[in-house]
Amino acid sequence: MISLETVKLFLGRSPIEDKKRKGTVILTLNDKISAAVKDQLENKGYDLVKVDVVLGSKAAVDIFIDRFDGKPVSIDDCVSASQLISAILDVENIILGKYNLNISSPGEFRPLNTERDFERFCGQEIVVELNNPIEGEKRKLKGQLNKIDNSIVFLKEKGKVSETKIDFSNIKKANVHRVFKI
Repeated sequence: MISLETVKLFLGRSPIEDKKRKGTVILTLNDKISAAVKDQLENKGYDLVKVDVVLGSKAAVDIFIDRFDGKPVSIDDCVSASQLISAILDVENIILGKYNLNISSPGEFRPLNTERDFERFCGQEIVVELNNPIEGEKRKLKGQLNKIDNSIVFLKEKGKVSETKIDFSNIKKANVHRVFKI
């Protein structure tokens, strides 16, 4: 069990090393919540996209879900996921104290976090921000996601003849870039 006061130590995207117990890795609060709910959401047909925890006088757990079948996330989906997640968080006692649980779709600029996400959204327009520039100077790329193979993302940029190859480990951030035609 973790109180809201001590949870501040656990926030962040990557695990924090516990200096008192050398070599022990403590999961972030976001990671703990993800681990607690991910399998159950998948069993219901939902993909856990992101978990954000906001602390303070109005503590909140924001969870973003998507549907595996490609259909848009509905209000009924959010209600169903909320009931499931609320029960899990209450049983697991991950957060003590009051908080608001917010469930929503990731929106039109859905983040791509895993290699599975990249596989799922092949053929879609995406925007990729890199840790290290490729081709000398490019840090931000936009194009059609053609495939991912052996942790290499193949992106077809507009106006280029050949695909741009991006090592998955070099991706800082990536999002689907939905193009709406009128």
